Amino acid sequence: MKKILLSILLLSSLTAMAQTNDHMSFKGVAMEGRVLDFARKLTTRGYTAVSSGTSSYLTGDFAGYRNCTIELVGTDVDYVNTVTVFFPQQFSWTELEDNYMNIKKVLVDKYKTPSLVEESFNTTYSEPTTDRSKFYEVQLGHCQYRTVFKGRKGEIVLEIRHRDQSCFVALSYIDYTNQALYHKKVMGDL
Repeated sequence: MKKILLSILLLSSLTAMAQTNDHMSFKGVAMEGRVLDFARKLTTRGYTAVSSGTSSYLTGDFAGYRNCTIELVGTDVDYVNTVTVFFPQQFSWTELEDNYMNIKKVLVDKYKTPSLVEESFNTTYSEPTTDRSKFYEVQLGHCQYRTVFKGRKGEIVLEIRHRDQSCFVALSYIDYTNQALYHKKVMGDL
């Protein structure tokens, strides 16, 4: 009887470990479970919760940058599938590019060769050459600076983004397991 109970306990533990191992992690926390539960785990690591729902926001320091905003996005069943770090807003192209290149260097050191690198401007006019003209192109949405690292459990995407007139670097962790759950649901709807 003890052997049977021990076998069941061991099998349950291995199953739980296998489920955890199928997920990306962020700050050492597996991206599994519901958005609010994942947010609670991050608050124990020093982040402050700002709001909740299917997207949840936290603030705190990340990778040596102060006052970052972390967005947790869930599927329709509320499982966290994407964590995006929004680094502090910058006010010049030089600052944006420095942030992007510094973070990219660390990611390359850790994850090696990226699967995709796009670093250009998509403008109908001549290529921007000054700090001001490059920053303006970012504000218009014409900047395509993106580096992607793909792994077995998910992908990490570093990019320069804008929202309205604000420009910043964003780093997203995308979990394949929970994305697949969402994809399955969407396919059923189509």
